Amino acid sequence: MFISKLHSLLHKTPRWMSQSLLGHCQDTLSAVSRSSSIWRPRFYYVSRPLKEVGISRPTASAAAAAISSSSIRRILYGSQAFSLHHTAREMEPSETVLAKKLWEMNQKEAYCALYQPFVVAMAAGTLPVESFRNYIAQDVFYLAAFAEAYGLAVDNTDDEQAKAVLKDLQHHVQEELDQVHMSAVQTFGFQLPSKIVPNSTTTAYTEFLLAVAKGDLSSRWVPGIIESDSSSADGLTRRKKLAAFTIASLTPCMRLYAFLGQELQRVSSIPEIKPSRYVKWVETYASSGFEAPTIQSEILLHRLASPFSEENETVKSLYHRAMELEIAFFAAQTLRNEPIVPLLSSLSASKTHVILVSDFDLTCTLEDSCSVLAKLVLSEADGAAKSQHLETKWTDLGTQYSTEYRKLIDRILPSTEERSAEFNPHGLRQFLEEVSDFEGEANARVVQSEFLAGLSVESVKQAGSRIPFYRGCEELLTAVSKLEQSVDFHILSVCWSRTLIQSSFSSKGLEFANIHSNELQFSDSDLSDGGVDRRIESALDKERVFEKISSQGKQRNADSLSIYIGDSVTDLLCLLKADIGIVIGKSSSLDRVAAAFGIKMLPLYSGLLQREQQRSSSKGDTLWSKFEGTFTNFQVMRGN
Repeated sequence: MFISKLHSLLHKTPRWMSQSLLGHCQDTLSAVSRSSSIWRPRFYYVSRPLKEVGISRPTASAAAAAISSSSIRRILYGSQAFSLHHTAREMEPSETVLAKKLWEMNQKEAYCALYQPFVVAMAAGTLPVESFRNYIAQDVFYLAAFAEAYGLAVDNTDDEQAKAVLKDLQHHVQEELDQVHMSAVQTFGFQLPSKIVPNSTTTAYTEFLLAVAKGDLSSRWVPGIIESDSSSADGLTRRKKLAAFTIASLTPCMRLYAFLGQELQRVSSIPEIKPSRYVKWVETYASSGFEAPTIQSEILLHRLASPFSEENETVKSLYHRAMELEIAFFAAQTLRNEPIVPLLSSLSASKTHVILVSDFDLTCTLEDSCSVLAKLVLSEADGAAKSQHLETKWTDLGTQYSTEYRKLIDRILPSTEERSAEFNPHGLRQFLEEVSDFEGEANARVVQSEFLAGLSVESVKQAGSRIPFYRGCEELLTAVSKLEQSVDFHILSVCWSRTLIQSSFSSKGLEFANIHSNELQFSDSDLSDGGVDRRIESALDKERVFEKISSQGKQRNADSLSIYIGDSVTDLLCLLKADIGIVIGKSSSLDRVAAAFGIKMLPLYSGLLQREQQRSSSKGDTLWSKFEGTFTNFQVMRGN
């Protein structure tokens, strides 16, 4: 889900699927958005509403008392504090298919949470303790709501095995309350306020959970929901459905927290990342002890919801709404310092002008434009014989290109796959000069073959309109187009047709004037003559244009920051020239070249944390500066 990660880094707001939440997050500039990956519980045993068993609802005094009397061994002791009475057995595919589908449908929200300013600051260790204190205080209200919701689900189901699992989960609500909050007090030495007032996002989430558990499935709680017909079912059936709906609303929180814990633990093991003071929080939610109740909840969701396939849309809506509300909770947490993410909003707020330049083929698109044009030529061939002739010609051109390119790379690149210890810019440039000559010769052969002759302007436009983009790309570019006052956006491509690129955007309601590429040569009758106006064919050509764009941008605004997004060797010099270079996808040839010449590419999130830690320790006020003496790129895995 590379675009989701990228969009989360650069621009969006957390609840990007919900317009109401979007507005809230725009106001605070504390959000991000969408891209491919997993969880948190809040448990206690209550099979009746809390009041009936002598437990107060989460009033300010009750919340404060709960925290001050016992709170947080778990952050202090990490994964050892979370154990279940029954360890979740290994999941069978049939037991998790529903949960997996729901999680996959909410990947964008998951990455939105990962790139929240609060989560980034916590992962980097730069989050003020006061902000963490406020987060812990608000969490008490969630725990109480989870406890009551589990209790209502126990009452609503007649499945004895499900009741046992629910009671396990409920039991751990109290454990989480006792362990997590006391641990925070002990670790950081702070005292929580005697009176705690839930903020609006906390209230929205807790009211949503309890409304669902009590059977209120109106659009007041889930905007756009198709109201369930469960109210018309007999009493027992309706209660069973409510138990399923309740678990559908509780499970995503668990899976999201496990995902966050696992992702943060993964990047914390990278040597360049300094240890965070919040490592115990990470260890807790990354632990196998936390994964166990999460798996229990997901199996339980399958068990309770599978008998009611007619309610699939309701289950989807509830799961998604819970994800939105959890993200809103993170977005509402206060930060003392200006956040580094979302990057474009942060740069705009700091009056920094952004020069954003992107490659096109396989960076924005799922299909290479050469293939698109080749298919168009073959589809417009007059007769089977002509089509076969053109197909043979195209195959021969492709085979010659692939064969000669491999020979060239094997000849001019070091044979060893070991990474060069130091960056070698001179060697890299010599290598790219030879590759540049090769690319020019290959394009000359295409022109000489007249393979592209006979295409009409209109057919090229239509072909462009059908080019599929990666999921999330269109939304990201739409957001960028709305920031034209602070973001100067350019497309820089070796594609043979600017018309093709332009139509691919315009068909999606996007109009970008700054498209730098080659163009097919058309006659007066609007038919291509087989020629190409060859302006940009190689990494050297791209570097030349990128330097011109950057220079012009800095002349207009000296305080400018350049970002380049690409996916291949032809993008390499631009990636290195830019203040921020973002590599999309996984290219074996790019990896080989990078290793040969000592180019360092960081995973996206770890690179972001390094920047956040660097910024926090720096005495300057630069929001995002280059690492001196190094060439750092963020690498994002490609997904559709």
